[in-house]
Amino acid sequence: MPMAPKGLSSSPPPWLPLFLLGAWLGLSMMWWGLAFWHLPSAAPEWLVRTRQVCFGSAPNGLPAPYGWLDLVAGPAALLGGLIAIWGRELTKGLARLGRRWAGRLLLTVMVAAPLAGGVGVVMRVQAGLALEEAFEPVLPQGGEYPAASRLLGHLSPRFQLVDQNGEVVTQAHLKGQGVLLTFAYGHCETVCPVVVRSALDAASRSPGVRVWIITLDPWRDTPASLPSLARHWGLRPQDKLLSGPVDEVNRVLAGFEMHPARDPRNGEILHPALVIVAAPDGRLTAARLNPPPQWLAEQTQKKNK
Repeated sequence: MPMAPKGLSSSPPPWLPLFLLGAWLGLSMMWWGLAFWHLPSAAPEWLVRTRQVCFGSAPNGLPAPYGWLDLVAGPAALLGGLIAIWGRELTKGLARLGRRWAGRLLLTVMVAAPLAGGVGVVMRVQAGLALEEAFEPVLPQGGEYPAASRLLGHLSPRFQLVDQNGEVVTQAHLKGQGVLLTFAYGHCETVCPVVVRSALDAASRSPGVRVWIITLDPWRDTPASLPSLARHWGLRPQDKLLSGPVDEVNRVLAGFEMHPARDPRNGEILHPALVIVAAPDGRLTAARLNPPPQWLAEQTQKKNK
């Protein structure tokens, strides 16, 4: 019977399958963390793009259907391959760990870590589903917003806020060129980025049209934080991100018929995804919920003629 060459063995070192199991657990948690970890408003652009490419984004802020498939299929395939190749060695290694107190501690950590991460994922999914339930009755795609309709045909409510350049901005600055006015906040990962991107997309199709964003979260979106948030959202030099004292911002929001609801447990803010079109004369001419960029572009081109 032929002998295996000296120095070679048909079985792996006893530590290798356990090491690979630990590596699989760590990589899987990083993979799920990339999909669900709350990204700050100043998160690097490459990180935001990586999450979007890997998992997509549903309107409620959760991964798109293909993202869920990636989250489950990738780790499951790796674990299945590891068990198929070294299942017996893994069983023996885990049994050896269980016979020592240090090994039992390590096993406890290996079980507790994904459980804790799973609780965080469940909470994030529940928040996303609650957000979807809260918005679904009042935010049809491109639907009208009756609360804002009484503003149409009139000049903007009076306000005095500060933009990302530290300049004071009032309702008088709406005059001159068309403006797409919307409302968002930096810690939002669901509705706000979509609405801001739609407004910027529409403005790029209409020369001279500006995008103005009034924060819904003056507690955290302070004037000092506006420059980094404006860069994060990709605002152009002519666009404005506005904040100011909490009482003043809340008064302005009420003037635009915006009445956001803040969840004190996590700071999330429920609000209509409203975009208001202001004509060059400063009058508010159209208002819709979650409007598609094409509709916004048509409105601004019509009002600028």
